[in-house]
Amino acid sequence: MEAHYISAEILDWNFSLYKTKLRKKHKFNQPYELLEHAETLLQFDDANFDHVKCFDKIQSAIQQRADMIYKKYFIEALHYDGKPDGYFNVLQDCGFIKPRMNEKLAQLISQKEQHNVSLLSKEQYGELLETVWYFLKSTDGFLYHKIDNIILRPNASQNISDKYWLELEIKHSIQDISFRGWVPKNFLSNESTENSLNLSRATFESGDKWSKADPGGHKNKTKDDVLIYAHLLLNDERRKAFLQKCIKHQ
Repeated sequence: MEAHYISAEILDWNFSLYKTKLRKKHKFNQPYELLEHAETLLQFDDANFDHVKCFDKIQSAIQQRADMIYKKYFIEALHYDGKPDGYFNVLQDCGFIKPRMNEKLAQLISQKEQHNVSLLSKEQYGELLETVWYFLKSTDGFLYHKIDNIILRPNASQNISDKYWLELEIKHSIQDISFRGWVPKNFLSNESTENSLNLSRATFESGDKWSKADPGGHKNKTKDDVLIYAHLLLNDERRKAFLQKCIKHQ
C-alpha cells in the first residue's frame, strides 16, 4: 500500500518516555562553577567586593543554562502562533520553567539594566544565588538525560484495540522523529486533512501477511492492520505540543 499521511490521533495515545542518564554531565556543569565563583566573591570584605563581577557571574550562569536548553531542543527553530518575545518567556511557554521562576529571573536581569547592581547588598546577592541555583536544579533533568524512545498506546477511552502501538525514536531533535509499530489501516491516507500528520520514507506491511507468517505472535492481526516504518513530519504547532509532552514526562 501507499500513504503519505497518518491520523494525528496517535499523538493523543498514552505516552511512555524512556530515557538514559548521560555519562558526560560535566559539560553542563559550567553554570554551577560560575555560581561557585560568585559565591567566593561574596567572601571579600565590603571594600574589596566587586559588585559588577559578582553579578556578571550570576547572569552568565543563567544565560549559559538557557542557551544549553535552546540548543539541545532546537527552540530557536521553533516558530508557532503566539510565540512570546523574550528568551525566558519562551522557556516558560514550552514548559521548561514555571511562571514564578520566569518572573524572578526577569527581575534579576533587570537589576543590571536599571544600573542597580552596585546598590545590592551581600544578602541580596545571596538571594540571587539561591534563585539561580534553583533554576539550574529545576532544569538539570532536561540536559542530563537522553530520550531513547517513546511508546504510544491507545487510551481506553478511544475505543481502539490494545494490539496497536507505536515506538518513536528522536534521533537528533524533535524535527527528526522515526517510528515503527502497528496502526489501524483507516489511520492512513493519501489525502491531507486538518487531523493528519505528514509521513516521510514510509514502508508498510499488511497484518494478514504477518498473521500467516507468524500465527503465534500475530494471530490477532488482519488485513485492516498495518505495520508501519516511517519518519514523522510535524509542523511547528504540533512540534511544540509534542515537546511539551516530552518535558512533562521527564
